[in-house]
Amino acid sequence: MINYNKSWKSFGEGLQVGGVVFLVMAILFFQQLFTEDYLGVVILLVIGVVCTGAGIWIKRWAKRKGKI
Repeated sequence: MINYNKSWKSFGEGLQVGGVVFLVMAILFFQQLFTEDYLGVVILLVIGVVCTGAGIWIKRWAKRKGKI
């Protein structure tokens, strides 16, 4: 049987790790921000911030509701 209370924690951590990976990729491609192809870097930054923020929010929510 799956313990769904612990799955919220791992889901939040997975979002945080994914967000950090997107942010690191955006930092690695930061040079392209000053050229014509800046849209990809901006998209990576936005996705990274959204995923990281959502992961933090989910973990805080789960802790408040007693799901962790």
